[in-house]
Amino acid sequence: MVREYALDPLVVATADRILGGRLRSGFKMGQGRIMARYPKKWRRLVWDAFNAFTDASDMDRTRLEVLINELFEFTASRGEVCWDPAAASWLDNAIVEHQRLPFHAIIAGSDPGKNPNILTADAVLEGSASLWAARNSCMVERTAGPLADAIAPLLKKCSDLVFVDPHFGPDKPRYRRTLKSFLERVKERPGGPPKRVEILTSASKTGTRCFFQTECRDRLPPCVPQGMQIVVRRLTERSGGEGLHHRYVLTEFGGVGFRWGLDDGDRKTGHTEEISLLEGHVYVRRWRQYRANDGGPPPAFDQEGQAIVVVGSRRQ
Repeated sequence: MVREYALDPLVVATADRILGGRLRSGFKMGQGRIMARYPKKWRRLVWDAFNAFTDASDMDRTRLEVLINELFEFTASRGEVCWDPAAASWLDNAIVEHQRLPFHAIIAGSDPGKNPNILTADAVLEGSASLWAARNSCMVERTAGPLADAIAPLLKKCSDLVFVDPHFGPDKPRYRRTLKSFLERVKERPGGPPKRVEILTSASKTGTRCFFQTECRDRLPPCVPQGMQIVVRRLTERSGGEGLHHRYVLTEFGGVGFRWGLDDGDRKTGHTEEISLLEGHVYVRRWRQYRANDGGPPPAFDQEGQAIVVVGSRRQ
């Protein structure tokens, strides 16, 4: 549901108000699109292209600065990328990088080679191209692999990841199976493990504290890739405060909600899961409620006891 795009700096530098508005709205939080930070000096390339136009006004410069800042708020790093300064153009480099690690699409000013992976600026303006289409929800088989695949683009790009399920139980195989699958996708993240992976659950729905801690330490390390660390927190609700009920996967790029939960179902039942991308205003509120600050409990809840740190032991 979240797709990554490479965006030609020249397209941004020369965008008029209409195209600039379409790009700004298209890459907003909750729209299902993120822009790749390709290359790392992307922002500088935009300004280089802009400064090549001698007739640009101060108003044009201000408008571009706003556009760049808004686009850059929602970009994903790719780690080390293929980039040859001697290549003929940014597009030539992007096509090579796409072969190494595919984008969903490359947005460029034109498509001289009729490349099926290139989305032209005109096509973005028209809004009807399939490469530009974004889905805000999906229905998948409620088993570990399909659940993880459905949100894999988020898991592979994020550096800050929060799983929320009030019924998460390390003693239950159905939760361990999905956690293993989710973290397998996270392991594919360029540049190494995320800086933060947390699981938030309810203290009142997951057994005694001693039992829960023991189960986490005994059963979760084989679900976590070696070299990755996760933190598990048991939360309690505050009087008159937010309820710990919904199930989410939250990242700095957005979040998704699950109807059933973050566990899988019995293959024999044929159950499906509905996964929905959180709209921008909903995401912002949930992110502020659930994301722990400086190693402490999430702002909207209290934490029972100390957080449980699990160090991964699973090898390929």
